[in-house]
Amino acid sequence: MKRIITVLVIMVSVFCAGVTDMSAAADKNVRSGSIINMIRVHKVKKGFDVVSVGNLGLGLTKLIAKAAADDPEERMVLDILNHLNKVIVVDYGDTDKETREAFTRKMSDLLADAEKILEVKEEGENINIYGTSSGDGERIEDIVIFVPDNCELICLFGSVSIQQISDIVKMSNE
Repeated sequence: MKRIITVLVIMVSVFCAGVTDMSAAADKNVRSGSIINMIRVHKVKKGFDVVSVGNLGLGLTKLIAKAAADDPEERMVLDILNHLNKVIVVDYGDTDKETREAFTRKMSDLLADAEKILEVKEEGENINIYGTSSGDGERIEDIVIFVPDNCELICLFGSVSIQQISDIVKMSNE
């Protein structure tokens, strides 16, 4: 949890500073369709674990969370969920070496042209966070968290407000 909060604080700081060249950022979109297709190709391989939650699943999750959201922080997280349309979590650490290396290489190639929001090196791990910033710099779209050293990938497709992330970080630090 501490690592997530640290990453969120840094991410908010980066975006609060502003993206100076929005035309360059627009050319560096996360290619969600290509990422989803690559996951589809690899998910049939032994040890390649994928949890994918689309609109219907997120809708049900939102209903359950809404009923249980007593706390202001939970309500803020729920509001972020309302702007997502797909969440994918991939763990490919139990695949054979060839599959791990191929997926890591292909994912790195796909993300090479995307806007890297943040790179964190912690305890020998590289955590890379990619996304597409909105024209006004107030939202991040299609966030991809890639941890190649741990063979992990998290995709949050949709749009998240920088202010919402900032508010959650502030509440977590109180």
